[in-house]
Amino acid sequence: MIEGRGRPPFGASADRVLCSGDGVSHNYSSGPSQGNTAAAMGSSGEGWGFSPGRRVVHRGILTPREVQEEGPGGRRPKGIGSEMHDIEPVLYFLDQTLRLADFPDYPHALNGLQVAGPGTVKRVGGAVDASEETIREAVRRGVDFLVVHHGLFWEGLGPLTGPRYRKVEALIRGGVALYSAHLPLDAHPDLGNSILLAKSLGLAPEGPFGSFKGVHVGCQSTARLGRGELLERLEQAVGGAARLIPGGPEEVRRIGILTGSGASALPEAWECGIDTLVTGEAPHHAYHQAMELGINLLLGGHYATETFGVKALAELLGRQFSLPWQFLHHPTGL
Repeated sequence: MIEGRGRPPFGASADRVLCSGDGVSHNYSSGPSQGNTAAAMGSSGEGWGFSPGRRVVHRGILTPREVQEEGPGGRRPKGIGSEMHDIEPVLYFLDQTLRLADFPDYPHALNGLQVAGPGTVKRVGGAVDASEETIREAVRRGVDFLVVHHGLFWEGLGPLTGPRYRKVEALIRGGVALYSAHLPLDAHPDLGNSILLAKSLGLAPEGPFGSFKGVHVGCQSTARLGRGELLERLEQAVGGAARLIPGGPEEVRRIGILTGSGASALPEAWECGIDTLVTGEAPHHAYHQAMELGINLLLGGHYATETFGVKALAELLGRQFSLPWQFLHHPTGL
């Protein structure tokens, strides 16, 4: 418990944590439709976690008019056909869609292009992790543009030796560009991991949750269902076993969703009056914290809860640029 604070009643906002928007415009659409670039890019600046900001122009050489022109089937990048695309419009589209310049993240996330590749893109791959196994599979499958959620540099500054060298060497020799999108992808109002997991659970996202440096990377919803049923839905959504720490009520009424390693949001959930938190994994002490705060904690796996965003982003690239795409599945079991 947080000293000196009683738990807010169900449906009430806490005064120290933004739980219900408080003037923030929310956009919970069902996802970008084919050819609807503006919806995916959030050009109006709407949506929790995003604010209207400056344009992101990769290497400062592209403008929207240069990037796209009208053609058969809608707007397409200039000067390229349906089987091969210049990489610069692809990078510009991703930077704009994810609003990289406006979004905070951990120091070693290094969102954006991490390793340059060929000047063209023929086949897109999506993966959760930039692991050596994933990179080698991308090369085997002919992927030349790989989008990941967890990039190469989480360990921080270090020598280019051992596994790190082998991964970079495989990318360069295999002609694969690597693009990473961490929290900007988590928080996206159409492509985000938490939004898409919530919808996979049969829940309607109703507001922001999971504060990080002034933005929100998760969402919350209301429902009336048994926690056992929610556990079953989670297992179906992630395609495997999930864990329930039964600290809260048997009837779930207010749910926070924060994929990956989101158990650190338990105090925020308590302040928001959330009775159930759905995330990927948790440290040992989170068991007692959940039980003592009176919150159900559901764990679907870090990897499994973060497959949704990269799949959606790779699919969006495939639609936008008429490119084949595939998901490279390497579950960790964690």
